[in-house]
Amino acid sequence: RIRAAIRILERKETDRPFCIFLPLSSPHPPYASPEGFNDMYKPADIQGLRPRDLPRKPNYIAAIRKAYGLDGLPEDTFRQVRAQYYGAVRYSDWMLGELLEAVERTHHKRDTAVFLLSDHGDYAGDYGLVEKWPSGLEDVLTHVPLIASVPGGTQGNSSENMIELFDVMATCLDLAGTEAQHTHFARSLLPQIHGG
Repeated sequence: RIRAAIRILERKETDRPFCIFLPLSSPHPPYASPEGFNDMYKPADIQGLRPRDLPRKPNYIAAIRKAYGLDGLPEDTFRQVRAQYYGAVRYSDWMLGELLEAVERTHHKRDTAVFLLSDHGDYAGDYGLVEKWPSGLEDVLTHVPLIASVPGGTQGNSSENMIELFDVMATCLDLAGTEAQHTHFARSLLPQIHGG
């Protein structure tokens, strides 16, 4: 997919606008990465997994462990999951680097906005769990970054505001100078991108 995106950036027609939607499945179960990334982190070095049996956690946490047979797994297994997850994150970082290098090399940095986002996080061993739970609100599932590189944006600006994925749509419409033709409740992120 990265190669296909880079081919779009390299095409000779430079006056046509383009949009590349690049849904990558890494990091995501099954926890695996290409050679060089899959063993980048050692399970023995993984520290700080959130404990399984914390008091006052929702009942579904224990129910997930029971339903998926996770109760009997040793802590080492969850450290292995986290190591693989970190390798997948590094692989995603590498792919983003390849894409950003192509944006720069093809002289699209001045006219191309790049957004990196995720729809959710992953337990990746925390609480003795893997994957996610649809109504889970633990920060490992909900506190995921959105990174934007937008021409004219403030470099290094960080905002702790909560956003929703549909805010990216409003932002893209705003960048394109286009009005939505439907009712929506999304808000453009351009104020934050420009330092607000």
